[in-house]
Amino acid sequence: MGILYLLHSDLELANQAFKTAQSIDPDYIPAWVGQAYVANLWGRGNDEAVELFEHSYEISGGGYFVSLIHYNYLLKNYYSEKKKIH
Repeated sequence: MGILYLLHSDLELANQAFKTAQSIDPDYIPAWVGQAYVANLWGRGNDEAVELFEHSYEISGGGYFVSLIHYNYLLKNYYSEKKKIH
């Protein structure tokens, strides 16, 4: 459901759907990746999104390829922005 809500740009419902999926199955990696997308789209800074992608990658044992790609992308942007600030 979360993906459907994301496709319709309803971030609040997407976030609720991903959190519900996490409460049902805390190891359901797509729910963590989806919530990371929501955090990123909400513009909460990359800290929260990076932490969520990192968590999804860790609970997958490093086997969740999508998490790795997005985690690396966010880290690259995160550290680029930090360099600009400092």
